[in-house]
Amino acid sequence: MANRANAKHSTGPRTTAGKRRSRHNAFKHGFRTNLDQMDRENMNDFTALHGSVLTTYWPVSAFENALCMRIAVCLWRLDPDDPLAKAVADCFDHGFGVGGIGTLSRYEAHLSQDIARNIRLFEQARADRNKVRALWAELQEDSEAEADVNDR
Repeated sequence: MANRANAKHSTGPRTTAGKRRSRHNAFKHGFRTNLDQMDRENMNDFTALHGSVLTTYWPVSAFENALCMRIAVCLWRLDPDDPLAKAVADCFDHGFGVGGIGTLSRYEAHLSQDIARNIRLFEQARADRNKVRALWAELQEDSEAEADVNDR
């Protein structure tokens, strides 16, 4: 009963400035969330970056396409002009201590590792696809050779 009475007093921020400040509270430890959960003022830049990644890798499957999207998202988040990165940098004025530059460095390191991991996964998927194609071509050649022998 007391919880319900107290909850009526907890209505959250009421001013525009308070709402703007609390907008990214959920991202305190959620830097690795999906791009669609973040507020972007200019998605044209992201679309251009994603197009550049697609042009570089030329994905042919849904899996490869998803990896290209993940690479683009990580690259986007490494951009110092990213509004979320700016907000985080503004909050981390504490030097190398908890919540300081060390946290930003770990954030950047995680993104760099994610990029490298997604590129490795993409290259592995492409190599696997090429192996399957080679095996398929070999099987087709064998069946054609067998058909030629049977026709004689």
